[in-house]
Amino acid sequence: MWGSMSIEGRLEVILHRNCGGGVTSEIKSSRPLTVSSLLVGKTPSAALPIISSIYSVCGMAQSCAAVSACEHALSLKASDTTRAARQLVVWAETAREHILRIALDWGHGEQMDELKSIMLLAQNFKNILESVFEIGACVSIKRAAMLEKIAQFESFLESMIFGEPLDSWRQRHTIRAVSAWADEQNTQAARMISDVIQKNWQGVGGTAEVHALPVLDARKLFSKLQEPDFISKPDWQGSHFESTALSRQLGNTLIANIAQQFGSGLLARLLGMLAELSIIPSRMHALLDVPDNEPDFLGENGVGLAQVEAARGRLVHALQLKNSIISQYWILAPTEWNFHPIGPAAQALNTLTNDNESEFIEQARLIVTAIDPCVAFDVRVA
Repeated sequence: MWGSMSIEGRLEVILHRNCGGGVTSEIKSSRPLTVSSLLVGKTPSAALPIISSIYSVCGMAQSCAAVSACEHALSLKASDTTRAARQLVVWAETAREHILRIALDWGHGEQMDELKSIMLLAQNFKNILESVFEIGACVSIKRAAMLEKIAQFESFLESMIFGEPLDSWRQRHTIRAVSAWADEQNTQAARMISDVIQKNWQGVGGTAEVHALPVLDARKLFSKLQEPDFISKPDWQGSHFESTALSRQLGNTLIANIAQQFGSGLLARLLGMLAELSIIPSRMHALLDVPDNEPDFLGENGVGLAQVEAARGRLVHALQLKNSIISQYWILAPTEWNFHPIGPAAQALNTLTNDNESEFIEQARLIVTAIDPCVAFDVRVA
């Protein structure tokens, strides 16, 4: 019995001030990256409960990636409805994680009483999709029940996060329109955006361009996973990429306009999360009718690989079976891309120039929070 064991780890962000006034960041991770060794020697069916018990953060996405990878290794293809059901739960979890970041990190928990109802969001979606993360499941979506949950979720977003209809917020395409919203509304999200604008911190941590993690060829990715340092310090074709809500929203008109004016700084990152939140209900409605295309995967010779877009970025699970038993298992989380020693977070932190020590630390913390690691972190100046 595995109980509810969870793995954590921590990031330590150390900022070194240079003689010329610049900053060099150092990111150290104590994240346990070999936890997948617990799965070796197990059958896929025995491995899935272990995965769900040890991941307390983005557990639904972890389960989705795991079951998909296992099915691929077993040469099983999930039905369109089953894939849609799994994606619905992952989207619900993504929404929950974004909302919790807004409440806990943007607002220091002021709205937690109102947010209690959202804590079970992903679980509530999962509860009406029986056996959604079981190998070979054939899930039936209870459309009426799902539509009711989506409507409740949309109502929550409009009242607690945006303070206005989602359609109205999505029509705000400029800094002027966003500033007007932030001044008009009294939600924690609006207050945070207003504070960043008033402090003139829109471009803090901004780099010239966000290099979004591209589509990864499954065969090449599986080969890379077997390299000794790839999971701890991933790169793709010699480059370091970002996998965040911002990188997923680069095509959004508002985000494109903000990035053009202020770079990929603090404002673009915070609005990237809000932009993604604003479209999740419509994405859920679309999934009820047309499931997303399944990403490229391996499904031969006992090899399975799945890629899932979780709240904090792309999650990869891969495994090798021998005689129906797991002989190797790999898990690559988005934190390793985003907090690579010379990756997106490091590049953003290296742009800080504030001479005020308290503001310097606050800006660094906000950047790390906006990029959103899946573990706790510390920031200090060396």
